[in-house]
Amino acid sequence: MDFLENFPPPSARVINWYVMMGIGQVVTLKIPASELRNLNVAVEKSVWGAFSTEFYPTYDLHPVIIEAKKN
Repeated sequence: MDFLENFPPPSARVINWYVMMGIGQVVTLKIPASELRNLNVAVEKSVWGAFSTEFYPTYDLHPVIIEAKKN
């Protein structure tokens, strides 16, 4: 499978995508938590065998903090 045909999945929005010299590509996505499995499958099915992948899911707390400050 071709990587760029499968990545990013339709439910993901690319925030930034850059190459870190000596490390590889770093992609920041915004994706619903329920779609993390689909993201993992898209990468694992199409990434080159010589490379490894790592995922670091985080949550956007900014809207929660803004709402908490209002109350």
